[in-house]
Amino acid sequence: MSNSKKQIKYLFNVNSNCKKTLKKISREPDKVIETEKGLIYIFIIKAKNKYEFMQELNNLRFKYVYRVI
Repeated sequence: MSNSKKQIKYLFNVNSNCKKTLKKISREPDKVIETEKGLIYIFIIKAKNKYEFMQELNNLRFKYVYRVI
């Protein structure tokens, strides 16, 4: 069970209107998607780092969605 838990990762889609806001996040995105409404930063986070990353995004007041991959 513990081995399978280590392999769980989370895909975060972080919404932003400006590229300058990316500098506030402590890690580089795995991908950036430009849409008509703004930017979506894609991050792949290990399960053990999920809560730290969520707390950082909440503190920075970013809107995001995540799912297990």
